[in-house]
Amino acid sequence: MKPLLRRPGSGGFLLAQVAFNDNVLTFVGCLLAVRRLPQDLLRVVGLFLSRLRYSVRILCAKHLPKTGGALLVCNHVSYVDTIILSLASPRPIRFLAHESFFKTPILGSILHLFGAIPVAPNRAKEALRRASDCIRAGELVRIFPEGQLTRTGCLMELKSGFEIIARRAECPVIVAHLDGLWGSIYSFEGGRYFTKLPRGLRRRTTVSFSGPLNAEAATTSRVREILLTLGEAAFRLRTGANPQPSAGHWSTAKRIGTGAPSFAGAVQ
Repeated sequence: MKPLLRRPGSGGFLLAQVAFNDNVLTFVGCLLAVRRLPQDLLRVVGLFLSRLRYSVRILCAKHLPKTGGALLVCNHVSYVDTIILSLASPRPIRFLAHESFFKTPILGSILHLFGAIPVAPNRAKEALRRASDCIRAGELVRIFPEGQLTRTGCLMELKSGFEIIARRAECPVIVAHLDGLWGSIYSFEGGRYFTKLPRGLRRRTTVSFSGPLNAEAATTSRVREILLTLGEAAFRLRTGANPQPSAGHWSTAKRIGTGAPSFAGAVQ
């Protein structure tokens, strides 16, 4: 058998090519293995990795039901909002996502894997009906009533789709507020996403939960009031400002009633 002919100095190239081929085969093997892993295990691994980057402080977690279906209504600040909310919840959360995200090769596979509900503009009723069915089956479902990421860091107009879901499912509605994510590379701070440097190795965030509202009481106006109240409490806690709110916000909290925690309770 004739010896293998090589160009002088080509040994390094051949070794590099073999190593590259091995890496490709390893990557493909990992993808095939991941597809066979249970969803719960993937969720645990993903959340563990997320904890390395995000520190999450949870306020009033007692309002999350341990069993049974419920609708979580949350403000939308960044592309990692769902991850942060999942870190704060002991139970898995099914979420709604725009249909276009399902067409992205990697992101689409993740959304399908975790059972996300696609929302298409021309089939919005179908998504609302499916979300209601999931809640009736005992799941937690999350929706962003703003319908898009905030461009200013402030709460935007709330859409009424969550009202339809809650009344159809006849379920409690829990308002969740995310704080500390504006300014991350996944937010629109600075007029752009992703193309900016992260600030620090670990980001501190706060997730606040309101008391449950019944479906009829969970209107856009009341949910907005609760989000603003929770937001001020989280801001005061983050900045170390006087935890006592202004008189105007006390009157807002009074109108909200048990649907929102007091400022004193929120900072405990």
